[in-house]
Amino acid sequence: MTKLFQNYKRAAIEFVKAEGNYLFDQDGKNTLIFHLVLV
Repeated sequence: MTKLFQNYKRAAIEFVKAEGNYLFDQDGKNTLIFHLVLV
């Protein structure tokens, strides 16, 4: 992924697995991902 703007650094996290609305990093920590759906 390329940088679009130079004012934000890349986060030092790498997701290795996804289950439903959760992403897991290489340490097994999970993050809830919110989805916005417009109908």
